[in-house]
Amino acid sequence: MTGLPSLRPVEAVERDLLRRWPESRLEPSLDRIRALTDALGRPQDAVPVVHLTGTNGKTTTARVVDDLLRASGLRVGRCTSPHLETVRERIVVDGAPLDEERFAAAHEALQPALEQVEARHGVLSFFEVVTAMAFQAFAASNVLRRPLAMRGRRPTPRRQQPAPMPRCRRNPLLQGLRRMQ
Repeated sequence: MTGLPSLRPVEAVERDLLRRWPESRLEPSLDRIRALTDALGRPQDAVPVVHLTGTNGKTTTARVVDDLLRASGLRVGRCTSPHLETVRERIVVDGAPLDEERFAAAHEALQPALEQVEARHGVLSFFEVVTAMAFQAFAASNVLRRPLAMRGRRPTPRRQQPAPMPRCRRNPLLQGLRRMQ
C-alpha cells in the first residue's frame, strides 16, 4: 500500500488524457480518428452535425447555435475546446457538461476500440480521444432530436424521427440549419 488516496474515476480519465499527445503537437491526419470511429460503429453518423471552422469565434458561435436549437426544443450536444476548469466542459449535452459518472463511462466504453486502433496506428492524441468520447456521448444521448413522447412505458415509434428545424424567415443561421435536414 502506497498510502496515496485513490483517484475518482473522472480523475483517472483526466490523468489518462493528459498522458496523450498534447493538442499543441500536430500531425495532420484523419487516419487515427477515422479508424477509431470506424471501430466504434461511426457514432458521428448517428446525429446531424454543425461543424464550425475558422480562426476566431468558434466557441461563441457554437454556444449561440446550441442555445438556439435548445430554445426550439431540440436536445443538443456541443464539443468545444479548450476547457477552462475541467476537461468535462468540452462535452456538453443539453447545455451542461457531462457529469463525472457519464464522462468516466464514455472513456471506459472507448477502451476496447482505442486499444485496437492504437496497436495499429500508435497513440491517439488528447483531442482525438475527447472527440471520440463526444461522438459516443452525443449518439447515446440522442441529441438534435426532440424528446420522445411517452405513452405508458414505451416511446411512440413515429416520434423517434428527427424533429423539423424551426422555421424562421429572417435568421440565416436557422435557414441554413433547416437546409441540413
